[in-house]
Amino acid sequence: MTENHLHPSENPALEPIRQAIRSTPGYPFGVVSDSFTERYVSGLKECNTADKLRDFVNAWKSLWTINFRNPGETSKEEKSLVEGTWDVEAVFAAMPDIREDSTKTKDEMERLMAESIPHITAAIIAMPRAHLEAHMVAGHFGVPSNVAWIQLAGLVELF
Repeated sequence: MTENHLHPSENPALEPIRQAIRSTPGYPFGVVSDSFTERYVSGLKECNTADKLRDFVNAWKSLWTINFRNPGETSKEEKSLVEGTWDVEAVFAAMPDIREDSTKTKDEMERLMAESIPHITAAIIAMPRAHLEAHMVAGHFGVPSNVAWIQLAGLVELF
């Protein structure tokens, strides 16, 4: 049987993802809620200084190693978050532009997201790829996001 036909919990290619999730402040988490994502979001909202943002990213850094669709692939911005080489001050300054109440126009935001590494990095912090993938799966199946995380990574110990 190939790795593509294995249950996620038996797929050795997913072990780095399981380890990454286990190393986050959100682990362990229950099945019947969205607590993993909610813990991330509430922690991010508390980042009102560049130092707090740095500490938050360091605590969750393994999250940016997770790519369910293409395990092992990360962007240069995700890699900088994992390695701690990102420009904390510039990214912190860009965070308000990423929020829904930003005063930037659509054209300005499109330009920044194409040209500005701090803005791209801020967007990756605001919505990590793994959270987006889990959210899409949860929505598709009508289940709490925690169920999607568990199923995608094969974290059967959480059932």
